[in-house]
Amino acid sequence: MDFIRCYASLANPVVVVWNEFSRDNGRILSGVCGLTVCAIPTNIGLAAALNIGIEKAFDSGAERVLLLDQDSRPTPEMLGRLSSVFDAAVLQGVNVALAGPTLRDRKAHGVVNRVKDRNKAFEIVPRLSTSGSLIDREAFEKVRGMWADLFIDCIDHEWCYRAQSMGFSIVQAVDVDMNHDMGDSGINFLGHYKPIHRSPVRHYYITRNVIWMARQAYVPKMFTVMELLKLLYRIPVYFIVSSSKSKTAVGIVNGIRDGLFALPAKRRLDV
Repeated sequence: MDFIRCYASLANPVVVVWNEFSRDNGRILSGVCGLTVCAIPTNIGLAAALNIGIEKAFDSGAERVLLLDQDSRPTPEMLGRLSSVFDAAVLQGVNVALAGPTLRDRKAHGVVNRVKDRNKAFEIVPRLSTSGSLIDREAFEKVRGMWADLFIDCIDHEWCYRAQSMGFSIVQAVDVDMNHDMGDSGINFLGHYKPIHRSPVRHYYITRNVIWMARQAYVPKMFTVMELLKLLYRIPVYFIVSSSKSKTAVGIVNGIRDGLFALPAKRRLDV
């Protein structure tokens, strides 16, 4: 929780949304001034929690909101630097929905979302991770909230593609870095570090949500093809690293079934 204390100390209004909140959690935040805490007694998922926090911040008068989760380690100056890049992109005529940093996975000791040209202040990219993103009020009001039924996985990709389908752009700040933990662990695949989740619950959501994403008209076909192909090598790896192989098997089967036969397009209207 160090970054919460850090940003609160800089006189930034901070909204903390805590799933499965308890009194013990409250003690962790005690003594930190300037916090608005949204205590959720159950686990409503990352997407719904983000929507609550974003709407709370905008209702309080914010024009932009920096999204962070517990796995991120932003520096004190990151918000100001991201804001400057956001403003620079707008001055150049870019209709920015959100601006985000260049992520560095602390376990991989390397860059997660590389840029093509480090001589520029920013690049327009197809998607960015939710954590570390600086999101604009006007864009959020037009694009609307995160797709709550996704619960945890593919939230960032879906929102970015939906925003782009409405004429907005996603901006990555080239020289603004943020450390972030991706996955529980990772493997080296063809010379590239790939984060891996061991939880069967995540195996379910990843499988289901990739298929749900493939069913959306605004999601680029190339992304759909690549993500479906990735599932072919992810599934065997999930069995290898799983904390419970039997639960992973059930999760993957249910994920495929729900991905194919649920009604994500109809559910998205409730976002």
